Amino acid sequence: MLIGVRADNSEPASADFEVNQNSVYADGKRRFHVPHWPQPGLLPRDPRRGSRIERVEFKGFLANLAPAFRHPDWAQWLAQRNLHWRVDAVEFKHLAWSRERLTWNDFRETDLLLAVRPEDPASYTHKPATKLYNAWHAAVPALLGPEPAFRELRRDPLDFLEVSSLAEAQAAVDLLLAEPELYLRMVAHGRERAAEYTSESVLARWVELLWQELPAVALRRPLQHLPHLLRPLVRQVQRVLAGRPLR
Repeated sequence: MLIGVRADNSEPASADFEVNQNSVYADGKRRFHVPHWPQPGLLPRDPRRGSRIERVEFKGFLANLAPAFRHPDWAQWLAQRNLHWRVDAVEFKHLAWSRERLTWNDFRETDLLLAVRPEDPASYTHKPATKLYNAWHAAVPALLGPEPAFRELRRDPLDFLEVSSLAEAQAAVDLLLAEPELYLRMVAHGRERAAEYTSESVLARWVELLWQELPAVALRRPLQHLPHLLRPLVRQVQRVLAGRPLR
């Protein structure tokens, strides 16, 4: 069988099955969700920082950050509260020769992670929730846009603070500055949620999909939906399962 991975691209129409980075299009028949891998070599926030908030950071490509947070007014507003705004990012086209500038795995001095996409974040139905569970692993509270991938993982208000505008992000920062105990509760809660999105758990999901779920679905599908070369094999397997002799 041919399995296509959609990732950030369009639907792999020639594939028998499709793997998606979130559950928006997953139907358990042709499309299946497998979480993205967490950030390799992630360095979590230094626990000695406690509830101290000094650095707010974005990690990603510049095109994926809403313009309001690229404007100097945002950095100036943070500076008025003695906070530093760090953009750990490059343009996508410059990644090949700017990779050494990026520290996407390093959260040791990051106190808040912000990720709000341009225009309508709810329209990014193909994106993974990587920034969220990276933040959980890093023990860093996250301020995230209203993306489907983030929302489908949300079970508790402590999972992350949803912000869709500059004003909402400012309110969230002020809230965490005023309530250090809330900050610490988010950190502790994130550590618990991170256990669901380890490399081991993602690997287990791939094993389940490739060795159990997809073969079972393939055997239940009408033969006309399978590639021509697979049909004779599937007929033989179906005969064995039905207790009939092979041809």
